[in-house]
Amino acid sequence: MRITSQLRGLHSRRMLLLRLAMALSFVICLWRNAANALALDDVRQRHPTVMVLPREADQLYWVVVFFLFGFIGRECIVPCADLPLPQLEILYTLTSLGLVLQTVCFEAASADCMVVAFGAMSALWLSMFAAYVLVLENVEPPHVFATLSIHKDVGYPCRRVSDYLWMRVPFTLYASWLGATTIASLTVALATVGVPLDMYIYISCFSTLLMANVVALLWQGDLVFASVGAWAFVWLEMKSAGEKTLVVANSDEFAAISAIQAMATLGLCVLVSLAVILLLVRFYVRRTTQARSQFNAPYYGSTSSTPC
Repeated sequence: MRITSQLRGLHSRRMLLLRLAMALSFVICLWRNAANALALDDVRQRHPTVMVLPREADQLYWVVVFFLFGFIGRECIVPCADLPLPQLEILYTLTSLGLVLQTVCFEAASADCMVVAFGAMSALWLSMFAAYVLVLENVEPPHVFATLSIHKDVGYPCRRVSDYLWMRVPFTLYASWLGATTIASLTVALATVGVPLDMYIYISCFSTLLMANVVALLWQGDLVFASVGAWAFVWLEMKSAGEKTLVVANSDEFAAISAIQAMATLGLCVLVSLAVILLLVRFYVRRTTQARSQFNAPYYGSTSSTPC
């Protein structure tokens, strides 16, 4: 009875309209991104703050687009029948809202309205983070991630590998990517309104980005989330290294860029080291626990008995 009502709900008019809204908002978002590509490149050159990633780093955005396309296409063709309808409806709504806000970001940034773009980007990050938390609680991760996580398995309704690839990975990548781009948008908005971008602001931005990835690693063992943070730190380090060679004569600016490069390198080292330590510790503890349980198990011929 429950399965029948679930299937009936998946093909209701409301769910069909939500899937149609997702598909249309996705197409419009890609269209406006392509239409404003040159204008967005000009804006990037007019606002060269340290936290703005170089154009080459945007290759990761197309990976996000690919997985979002997979999620939307899968839901339009064969919608997920394991996720409860209320959660699935919320996920559809958040996806459509996020894509609309992403389009607003493109339009505002191309028009050089950086404060409006930051407001839309912040709302976009909140919506995608909510979607990320929703899939965290409902889609089972691979065993290696579950081994790293301190978050206990409470019974995931979606346990297939396809659910992980096309439902959890898209929002993990998107939420992590938006964390880095929202911080960059904040620095651009502050510079636009006349706030001087001193080292205190940059240290706060780097610390926030690093802390978000550390929490994802410790809470969920989410290597996918942390890999996006590592990607951002790598490109920030490379960008700082390139800019440093251009300001060798200016000792103050050279020192500032060197400090920023050091922070990016430190953030990358922390993420990689933490991931390696978690892998070693979790696997060692798991193997030790299994060996201890086998050692304490009753052996053949022993007089010990387990209570009924």
